[in-house]
Amino acid sequence: MNLVKSIVKVLNRAHQIRGAGFIVADSYIITASHAIKAINEDFSEHIDIEYAYNNLLTKAKVEHIDSDLNIAVLIPDTIPDGVVPLELGESQNSQFQYFQSFGFTGTDRGFGIFTHGQVTGILDSSEDKDKFLQLKSENITVGFSGAPILNRKTNKVIGFVHAILKKDNYGRNTDVAFAIPSEIISKSFPKIKISRSTDKNIFISYSTKNSRVANDIDQELLAYGYDLLKDTREINYKDSIWEYIKKVRNVDFVLLILSNDFLQSPYCMFEVLEFLKDENYKERVLPVFLDDIKIFNPVEALKYVSYWEEKYSEFSSQLKLLDPVNVAPFYQDLKMYGSIKSTISEFLVYIRGTKLVGYEDLKSREFLPLFNEIEK
Repeated sequence: MNLVKSIVKVLNRAHQIRGAGFIVADSYIITASHAIKAINEDFSEHIDIEYAYNNLLTKAKVEHIDSDLNIAVLIPDTIPDGVVPLELGESQNSQFQYFQSFGFTGTDRGFGIFTHGQVTGILDSSEDKDKFLQLKSENITVGFSGAPILNRKTNKVIGFVHAILKKDNYGRNTDVAFAIPSEIISKSFPKIKISRSTDKNIFISYSTKNSRVANDIDQELLAYGYDLLKDTREINYKDSIWEYIKKVRNVDFVLLILSNDFLQSPYCMFEVLEFLKDENYKERVLPVFLDDIKIFNPVEALKYVSYWEEKYSEFSSQLKLLDPVNVAPFYQDLKMYGSIKSTISEFLVYIRGTKLVGYEDLKSREFLPLFNEIEK
């Protein structure tokens, strides 16, 4: 998305920049009321604006002012071709998510700058007007007042820049800013609606020996707003592990962190068995491989088939030495081992014939292959 095509400069009578604004549906411009008040004390006059992408100068009517919440809504006299309206999205689950913005660094009418950062917290109280998004970004400055906070995953605005925190006596807080959340904007001016969406949910399947990688991917996807099922959050003390594993069939995607340990883990392979039951499993699987996995050479891949045949035989032999009455519940485990040894070949053939991405490569590309597959 070219964010510049959604941005306007809010100008004073001398055509100096007092802030930024952005176009939303129905031809409204959202900005900060303090930027308007600095130009027009009683909000009675049209104000000058300039579109950032083509420098078209025009005027805008002040349609709505909420000084308590620092919200202003304008209606421009002219909207040129090429302007891209932005959508408001939900901010309530935006903590730790990444954003992009575009604003200005001074009062002159030169080029603006992009910035990016992270929502580090949501400051809330009993009164809605006291709710803010706390932001971390190096480049937000006074010319960003009213600039949109665009969620990088949803491409929807979750708020606009409201204030920046001044550096303290110790030289700290130089990259802290605050934003008015989208819900507050919509409540103040109900004609501007929030586009509601449900996030896709993802089941992370991994060996506990690869927990570091799983945690890295988990945190990255959470930061972009996805709903992730991960055992460390979903399984509580005394909960059934097997019932949790069965949830793998009820999610949009299954992220497999494939490793040598994964292919030799009964828990991981039971998760594989569960999602292989669905005819459309190939559309839902997101495989990521670690360097220790040896499946691309067919001889190496067959070692995993051999491994599970040996495990099945070993377990079966042990059971035969014991009274069947005493070990009857363990035959369910034997059945699972049998299912794994008879299914793993099909799974390996599918994985070997699929274009995969390694974890290190995925990380170097900022996880974009994953996001593109989820959102396509």
